[in-house]
Amino acid sequence: MQIRFVAIGSHGDVLPILALAVELGRRGRDVALAAPAPFGAMAERAGVPFHGLGTQDAYDRVLRDPDL
Repeated sequence: MQIRFVAIGSHGDVLPILALAVELGRRGRDVALAAPAPFGAMAERAGVPFHGLGTQDAYDRVLRDPDL
């Protein structure tokens, strides 16, 4: 079974989805995660295939937006 996760947001949004992907991968599922580019290294360390959304610079610009 293939399971593809998409998480958009900050650590509080992405990390729970990454944890689900790790656990389902541990249980033998074919998982992958698409999330903001800065989370790529974290996903790789967890053994979850990753597709980066956007760039580090774009993510940083969004986080600096006072209206966020």
